[in-house]
Amino acid sequence: MRQRGRGDGTAPKAYHTDDVYIIGGESVYRQFLPYCDEAQITWIDFAYAADTHFPNLDQNVAWEMVQESDEQTYFDLCYEYRLYKKK
Repeated sequence: MRQRGRGDGTAPKAYHTDDVYIIGGESVYRQFLPYCDEAQITWIDFAYAADTHFPNLDQNVAWEMVQESDEQTYFDLCYEYRLYKKK
């Protein structure tokens, strides 16, 4: 069980880390990412025209990819699952 402070003098409620899932948008992801120890990502192999995106953990030195699935296909959409752990 983990409990981490929010930096504002208050602490979030303690939860078992495998019980909490954060489902964005981008600002929600950015707010909660510092409290996460693990990120389960569905990585889509397509560049969508969008103004917001999930933070790229491959470019973040605090995170490392520890598992990657084989590429999957759903109709013409290619994707894979990636597991990142905080170093």
